[in-house]
Amino acid sequence: SSHSLRHTFGTRCVEGGMKDATLQKLMGHGSISTTIDNYVSVSKSYTEKELEKMYDYFADNNIMTN
Repeated sequence: SSHSLRHTFGTRCVEGGMKDATLQKLMGHGSISTTIDNYVSVSKSYTEKELEKMYDYFADNNIMTN
């Protein structure tokens, strides 16, 4: 259905790096929470990749200690 396509579109845009506010505008929502809470559902592997970026940033900037 077209509703399922909106969910897929929202999720893929976020996974592709689109900023939340841009996606909100494209989807025509008045609230960013509507876009993110209802239309975006990222995968576990995507979440893990994003966490890896954070860990790398911490390590590169001596924020994280062992």
